Amino acid sequence: MNSMNSDFFTSTNITAVTSILMVIIWIVYLQLALMQYRRANRPFLIIHHAHEAAPSALCMFVNMSKEPVHIECVRANVLRKGEETIRYVTDYHRITPDDRNVQSRLRQGPIQPGGYLILGAFEDILLGRQSNGEEAQTKSNLSGLKDIEQLTLSIAVVHGPSLTHIGARRSFHIEAEDGGEIIRAQSVYTEQLTSRSKRNQVRRWVEERVNPRRRGAAETTKTPQNRTEYNPEQNKSS
Repeated sequence: MNSMNSDFFTSTNITAVTSILMVIIWIVYLQLALMQYRRANRPFLIIHHAHEAAPSALCMFVNMSKEPVHIECVRANVLRKGEETIRYVTDYHRITPDDRNVQSRLRQGPIQPGGYLILGAFEDILLGRQSNGEEAQTKSNLSGLKDIEQLTLSIAVVHGPSLTHIGARRSFHIEAEDGGEIIRAQSVYTEQLTSRSKRNQVRRWVEERVNPRRRGAAETTKTPQNRTEYNPEQNKSS
């Protein structure tokens, strides 16, 4: 009798331990699958310094994400003699992997995975030649590059799987060399602005550029246009 009870408890313990181990294995497996899914769908944006270090070198924006992105604004912070000037880059050329003629491409629509934009030459961005409207008026006050210390480019995009704007940022220093100026990146990496606090910062850039009637973080995820059924009359009354 005691032997039978002992065998029963032993088999019960083995079954319990096996069940616990299976649960742990499944939890680990699901965790790894979730991490892989997030990594595969994580947006990855690059601000690229093409070819050379001269001010005439091209600046490119590359979409290395698996989903298309749409640029909302390109913001240039120029530090000159300790004073910062902020302008928005508006003149750039869209390119996709299948393009043959850059100048004939429309500058509208999403940037597909592997696609990129020519934001212009660094010199043009620094001197305000890539801006328009009121911002272009500042270029007459920028006589050259010798007094410019730093350029920070920040890009706000709409990413398909994301409910809120995301962005990318990279800084470049302007240094004197052999009687001229060179462009030197602060880091080999482009900062990915995807955390909650960074997304709020990106949203504020877009609000400054677009100047919408309604502002705030709640408008990004709770705006009527984001609901399953959009009722314009309900939007008027809110």
